[in-house]
Amino acid sequence: MSNARFKNALASMNAATVELKDTFGKNITPKRSRDDEAAPFDQPAKILRGAGPSNANVSSASVARSTDKFWIYLSKISPDVSEADVEKLAKDCLNVDEATVKSLIPRGKQVSTMSFISFKHLEATSVREVSPTVVSILPHSATTSFPLTVYYQNVRGLRTKTSTLLNSLLSCDFDVIVFTETWLYSDISNSELSSNYTIYRCDRNTRTSVFQRGGGVLIAVRAQLNSKAVFLEGSDDLEQVIVKVMLPHESICLCCIYIRPRSPADIYAKHGESLVRLLELADPRDTMIVMGDYNLPNLAWEFDDEVHGFLPLNASSEQELAVVESLLPTGLQQINDLVNANGRLLDLVFVSDSDRIELFESPAAILKVDPYHKPFVLTLECSSEDLQLPQSNSAARNEYNFARCDFDVINARLAALDWTCLSNLETVDDAVTVFYDNVYQVIRDNVPLKTRRKSTKCQQPWWNPQLRRLRNRLRKARKRYFRSWTTENKYAVQLAEAEYNSVHEVRFREYIEQMQRNLKKNPSSFWSFVNTRKRSAGIPNNVFYGNHNSSADNTSANLFAEFFHSVFESDYHSPPQQYLDELQSFNIHLPQLNLSIETVFDALNAVDVSKGPGPDQIPPSFIKTVQPRWLSQP
Repeated sequence: MSNARFKNALASMNAATVELKDTFGKNITPKRSRDDEAAPFDQPAKILRGAGPSNANVSSASVARSTDKFWIYLSKISPDVSEADVEKLAKDCLNVDEATVKSLIPRGKQVSTMSFISFKHLEATSVREVSPTVVSILPHSATTSFPLTVYYQNVRGLRTKTSTLLNSLLSCDFDVIVFTETWLYSDISNSELSSNYTIYRCDRNTRTSVFQRGGGVLIAVRAQLNSKAVFLEGSDDLEQVIVKVMLPHESICLCCIYIRPRSPADIYAKHGESLVRLLELADPRDTMIVMGDYNLPNLAWEFDDEVHGFLPLNASSEQELAVVESLLPTGLQQINDLVNANGRLLDLVFVSDSDRIELFESPAAILKVDPYHKPFVLTLECSSEDLQLPQSNSAARNEYNFARCDFDVINARLAALDWTCLSNLETVDDAVTVFYDNVYQVIRDNVPLKTRRKSTKCQQPWWNPQLRRLRNRLRKARKRYFRSWTTENKYAVQLAEAEYNSVHEVRFREYIEQMQRNLKKNPSSFWSFVNTRKRSAGIPNNVFYGNHNSSADNTSANLFAEFFHSVFESDYHSPPQQYLDELQSFNIHLPQLNLSIETVFDALNAVDVSKGPGPDQIPPSFIKTVQPRWLSQP
């Protein structure tokens, strides 16, 4: 949206907000703005714009009238709602006899392809006294609207910035992060880049370029969100990655591409063909966001009111014509107008719904800014249910707290057990089962339980209370800026970011220096730190195999088992029956194994208490603390 159109809409929104405040005395927040000092605009009609998502109910309330006629705008309405439904809603809520309703649908768009539509209602009769009413004409209950945030930056290489990136993402609140020109290669693992994002990347290879250095794209999705990679046949020679983020009520397809300078027009055409295939596979209501470095510095763009996006003005080269002919016919709209230091636009953003997605310059960059590429942020309004963090895969579980049990009582219970019954059992397996049944019963009766929960908070060993407070302050400042793009909020983000980074840098440097000093005394802590940077532990949040996906531990393990079963070929072949019949039999007499109580007692005393419990879940400290003679007898 251009600045002039945005300021005009903002001025009319502020006027409507003042009127509503005077009527109801409520605190109503206007639409987010880039500039607080918007110029006044003569607007004879008052605007009441809905701020809820497309799955929210419609709320209608009485509005004081300053003129004989005024407009009421209803937005975020389900495409299934007709003008007649809104007309009936207006008559019932405002208690009027006549209502004029018009749908607001962009030219050339089909209603079936839109995630929501808008209506305007002209009120020409007296507004009677009406109490606020909520009418349910949409499929879902009312929810609060929250922006899903997408950060984009051309980083000009990550090979020497992995540590900086990892530390920066620890305080990051963006739901999706998109990088171009990553310059990564296979020796750099995803765990070296982030521990709280699911990373999808396409590094430069021999199929995408003859050059070894440069290129590469990356999309990082917040680990708590359900996401998966999308693979398209015939796109192997493109430095492109496609990710689908699956929310409860909708899906968002993100595509990131890097096209090196002076690439042939065929590369742009193939990229357009891949987007056509992606649109064919996607649901019509999916939101599409395509962004990347197209390296077309001579192509100029101008905003067009009819398409609600920017159109190219001077496409002349084969590459520029390939973009125009392959991307624009898909219905995607280019919305980026943030030029670089030379006044040129290299990074383009194509979206399927320009009315719902907003783009603005990032108040602070994750990494050092390249003057040829401005980092920016996209916001997409979603319901709070869509962005609510799911529960961890590992639920809270109860464990025995052996550190708080009464060992005197346990020793007395073990001493009172009669183990002579074990000698009367037929097999050793039966004896082992009875032994463990008796020991477990003593543990259940005398050892208290404790609840162990897997923490979902991001904690680092070098953090202290001051750094955590600064991190929380920075995250709150970012959220305020995403809601209102004011200069004051922008400066607040930059100030909070600078203060957090300065303290974080000192704390991290002190932690590394301490680890270096203690390397000889405690080498295990050093290797533990190294291993966390080189590998990721635990079960993935989401596992996909075939047409199945899972976010639970048990079903994820079954999908792994199904995969390995499908690729495993057994070399074992049953021998023929004739061979089995001709086998000779031998009588083998094994020597009898005699174990004394003293031998078992010595083995129990030699248990290493620093080790963890075995399959029986009994820790070595318990065996060592109880009197071993009671466990030696059976």
